[in-house]
Amino acid sequence: MIRTLLNKSLILAASLLVICAGFTTSAEISLSPDLLADRGNERFGRGDVSGALDDFASAIKIDPHCVKAYVGRATLVLRLGRFDDAIADYSRAAAINPKSREAFLGRAISRQGKGDYVGAVTDFTNAINLAKKDPAIYESRADARFLAGDLDGAAADCRQALALDPRDSGALNISALISERKHNFTEASKASDAAIAINANDSLAYAIRGMQRANMYDYEAAIVDENHAIEIWPENAYAYAGRGWAHCRRGDIDQALADSNKAVELDPNNAVAFMTLGVIAERQGLTEGAWANYDQAIHAAPWFGRPYVLRGALRLNKRDFTGALADLDKGIELDPNEPLGFANRGSARQQTGDLQGAKQDSLKALQLDPTSGVAYNTLGVISAVSGAVDEGITNFTKAIELDPKVAPPYLNRGRAKAQKGDYAGALGDLDKAIDIDPKEPMVYYFRGSAKAALQNFDGAIADFTLALTMKSDFPQAKAALDKAKVHQKIQSPSFSINAPSFKQATAEASKLDLATKQSKAPIIGGQASELLTDASLACSAGEYDRAIDLVDSALAVVKPDKAAPALLIRGRAYLKKGELDKAERDFNEVTDLDPKQGGAYIARAIIYNRKKDQAKALRELDSISSLKLNKPGSALNGVAWVRATFPEPGLRDGNKATQEALQACEASQWQESGYMDTLAAAYAETGNFEQALKFQEQALGMMAPENPRRQKMESRLALYRDHKPYREDPLDH
Repeated sequence: MIRTLLNKSLILAASLLVICAGFTTSAEISLSPDLLADRGNERFGRGDVSGALDDFASAIKIDPHCVKAYVGRATLVLRLGRFDDAIADYSRAAAINPKSREAFLGRAISRQGKGDYVGAVTDFTNAINLAKKDPAIYESRADARFLAGDLDGAAADCRQALALDPRDSGALNISALISERKHNFTEASKASDAAIAINANDSLAYAIRGMQRANMYDYEAAIVDENHAIEIWPENAYAYAGRGWAHCRRGDIDQALADSNKAVELDPNNAVAFMTLGVIAERQGLTEGAWANYDQAIHAAPWFGRPYVLRGALRLNKRDFTGALADLDKGIELDPNEPLGFANRGSARQQTGDLQGAKQDSLKALQLDPTSGVAYNTLGVISAVSGAVDEGITNFTKAIELDPKVAPPYLNRGRAKAQKGDYAGALGDLDKAIDIDPKEPMVYYFRGSAKAALQNFDGAIADFTLALTMKSDFPQAKAALDKAKVHQKIQSPSFSINAPSFKQATAEASKLDLATKQSKAPIIGGQASELLTDASLACSAGEYDRAIDLVDSALAVVKPDKAAPALLIRGRAYLKKGELDKAERDFNEVTDLDPKQGGAYIARAIIYNRKKDQAKALRELDSISSLKLNKPGSALNGVAWVRATFPEPGLRDGNKATQEALQACEASQWQESGYMDTLAAAYAETGNFEQALKFQEQALGMMAPENPRRQKMESRLALYRDHKPYREDPLDH
């Protein structure tokens, strides 16, 4: 990473400072400590490490206060990477001579090498106090402050260094890195341009500018800069790492892998290279390899936020929400201007149910980067689950436009379209999601559900089977597969309730959750029972006021816990009169007294629709299938009838009506002609008149000739022959 390059430069500078200060041609004519220290520096300069160490040790043995020997030995072991030993010797030198600039400077470099950036800043400050006109020390302190996260302090030091030496290209390079950390890539590029203008052979300046161009998605220009940096200095690890990142981002994985490995070979602590290797491993499905490389990047540069963000995203994909949030929090703490951190944390928070936090993070991500597809996808999910489906679709579309090669927005937009009943549109999006990521079982499950809604049970069965092949522990897909197989047999032209296939189909249907037992209705005895019978007859005859009076009389004698059937009749009478508030009050009381009365929910949905609150009406209808009702088959049939025949289009949904009517028929073991009548109406609403005729004829075949309902059912049969659906106020049914 850049830290290593800068540290190497600082260590070299410290070495030259000490060596040049003590270089001499003295012969072995004296054994004084100063001359031994000078000879140690001379041997150090010639590469005679063992001889130099012997001389420094001898000088210190003769004079334990020989500052020159401590500084010389410290500089030597610093070059060897022995930071603790260097710090010990520099500290001894500083204690003996508090005005030794070399001691403070060397100890600062040693502390920075260990990652003690705060300690390094303190020592650089001490060195500056001893040499306030030296731009190189301001530049060095700027580097330490940058690594410590003090970007403003680092920028101030760079300005001071440049004020003392306007041609200090090192200060310009650090300025570029400060701007990069603030995600001001244009300013970073300008600083690199200035460094290059001063020194056209500044390899590091080209490498830093290349990284800024990659950050601005100009990968071709980034690679040109990194190539130039490598031509100037073939061992520039930062340039190899930057070029590897650019190749990775544009999809050239082989070249990215080669460059990143070369960067690590040159600098085993190159965080950018490890980060790139992690991304490559993740794309290849090598989760453990990705994890190990992100860990290496974090170890190499614990001040670098992006590896934490990438590891957090990896944990998020593995549904380790606790670990993901911890990594993303740390990444954002280290780099509060990293949009990917906020975008991924928003996704993690959404998946853990923190919608408010998810929205805040996603909006922050878009503030930092208006092209964040992850953030738009999360906002889309939040909108969809909150009932604003159209808004959700808009956000998913934006995410797709920004990054059309990512699968989740297609999956989520497909689900949202299915939620609106646009199953054909849903299939298009789900197909695209599978093209991008054919290994995600949830996409096959949702595509199977959309196909089932369109009565394509062969396709649905194939998709549910694929989902289960990929994920054997998938109960929703198993249940959906079982249902689709039953529906496939029922849809067959040869299917008949009198045919052998019926017994097999109903035997399979009996295994489904829908085949639940019906509980008995409440019993109301004596006078109240007679009053309610008369009230029901009066309501059917259109005598609504008389029906209301009779119910009022019954309520005077019935026990409160048995009042629900009476309130159902009165609520219906009020609804027929158009007194919606009174009707709603009665049906609310019914659901409070007996939450298992399905008719109350259906009637209440009609009220909401007539009050122009269509969304609330649809939610009421949708909720009925999940309730534990007295007569679940009857309730499903009632909902299906509303969706199939309601005069106003807002509540009609032929596909949902078909599904609910099929469920009602299965729950009754296909013994209720009325449910089959509803199924026929539902198929007619979808335009499938062949199926409508088949089930209407079978329903009539189950009824006695004298049944008073035959006439209406026969009239519906005639409509279906003319390819016309049926319309009826559900209260007249």
